[in-house]
Amino acid sequence: MKILSGAEAYRPAAELLREYLAEVASRLDDFDGGGGDPDAEATDGSMIVCCTDDGTPLGCLAVRAIAPGIAELKRMYVRPAGRGAGLGGRLLAVAEDAARDLGCHTMRLDTAAPLAEALRLYRRHGYVEISRYNDNPSATHWLQKVLPATGPT
Repeated sequence: MKILSGAEAYRPAAELLREYLAEVASRLDDFDGGGGDPDAEATDGSMIVCCTDDGTPLGCLAVRAIAPGIAELKRMYVRPAGRGAGLGGRLLAVAEDAARDLGCHTMRLDTAAPLAEALRLYRRHGYVEISRYNDNPSATHWLQKVLPATGPT
C-alpha cells in the first residue's frame, strides 16, 4: 500500500470521491452530492490523502483544521475491494497523523446512521459521540477523539 498526499493524491482522490458521493447518495435520502472536487477540499490548513495498491486507488480522505487545535475528517472512503482488510483503520491513523501535522490535538467528524460500517470503525478507534458541531443536514452522529501526542506504535 502506498500513501499519496498533496497534489500527487488529487487525481486518484477525485476518482474515489466520485464513487464516495454516489455510494453515500444511494444510502441517504437527503444527501446533496456536493463536494467531489479535491481542489475544493484542499485549502490552507487541509490535506488530501489517497492510498493505492499497485497503482489502483483504494481509499481516500481529507483532513482540515476547523478551529485552533481541532481538525475535521472529511470524505473518508474505501472501495469495496479494500474493505475488511484493515485499510479503514490504517487510513484513519494517517488522518490522525495529518491532523497532528496541522497542529491539532483533536479530530472531529460527522457521519450518518445508514453508514453503519463507518460509525463502527470510528468507535472502534476511540471516537466518542459529542454534540452537533456543524450544520451538515445529512449527519446524525458527531464524534471526536483527543489525539495522543504521537501516532500508534
